[in-house]
Amino acid sequence: MSRLIAFVCLSFCLLSVSALSASALAATPEDLGLGYLTAVKESAQPMLVLKPTAAITSVAFTLTDRSTGKVQVVRAGAIGKGATKRLPIAFDDGRTTFDGAIAVTWASGETGDYTVTFDAVRYHALKLDMTWEDVDLDHRVVHCRASHEVEKIAIVLEDERGDVITREERVLDPPVAGGEPLTIAWPEASRAPSRLKLQVYDPDGVWASMDITPFTIQVPHDEVQFELGHADIPKAEIPKLEKTLATMRAAMRQHGSLLDLKLFIAGYTDTVGDHTKNQALSLARAAAISRWFRGKGVRLPIFYRGFGEDELAVATPDDTDEVRNRRALYILSVYPPLGVRVVAATGWEELQP
Repeated sequence: MSRLIAFVCLSFCLLSVSALSASALAATPEDLGLGYLTAVKESAQPMLVLKPTAAITSVAFTLTDRSTGKVQVVRAGAIGKGATKRLPIAFDDGRTTFDGAIAVTWASGETGDYTVTFDAVRYHALKLDMTWEDVDLDHRVVHCRASHEVEKIAIVLEDERGDVITREERVLDPPVAGGEPLTIAWPEASRAPSRLKLQVYDPDGVWASMDITPFTIQVPHDEVQFELGHADIPKAEIPKLEKTLATMRAAMRQHGSLLDLKLFIAGYTDTVGDHTKNQALSLARAAAISRWFRGKGVRLPIFYRGFGEDELAVATPDDTDEVRNRRALYILSVYPPLGVRVVAATGWEELQP
């Protein structure tokens, strides 16, 4: 009798251990390896991503869109352990929350029913409609329109060394609707800014940015030395222009994100020779340089003008051979430049294609 009792007790204990082991190995929702690609751009389709830690025979998601009440069922067949499966979700524009019921059959024969809730959003690139005419740096204001609603703006002013002068963020209450005028102003800075970095954000955190830089940029360069009385570019001087072209392209990449830049080339002579001939010679030299840049692929509008000996870099008496006065200025600008050495905003000739 005592032996029989002992045997029965032992068998019971073994069965209990087996039951506990099976329970500990039961699949859980985490074993689905469920992930989400549900913040998508433009026409992309949101996805559920499965990477199960155990093989699956079948799985079905019954998803209810809270915004519309629409129900869809997303299914998948067998998925191997560790394999990745993407399941597309039908979804319109905007943002919504999905409530889901998951029914899964594991390869072990076990089944599971789980619930899940997740957000989905389809966003479109935020675009700014702005030209240089919308920027008034003197009065510290920018006017623009965004392609869709703007909820927040950020402004950073930098000096010529790139040091931050002013940084601020503003939440717009109420937000500005897409296509509506958006006016952005900023306070007077402690020192002259040379760059305005502007970012605007929609309610989904999608943002667009603009770098607004000085309107007139003089391109540093080595002067081309023309032969006396001639406007043809000597072959020996071509490397100077090639170096200038590289510098100019770098400036265009840095400053051309907003500004509708044009290239202005101003030619000058020294005081040797007849004043009228020097005027014509400076124009011909500026035109020659313009044609060289066009031939090298510069597609900006190119304007040129000759100033002869009227605006000397170095003051000299008449009939003085001074190499520093035989020069050209290369200016990237949104409008005809006007300054110390460029005294006329009119009279520029545009190089024809």
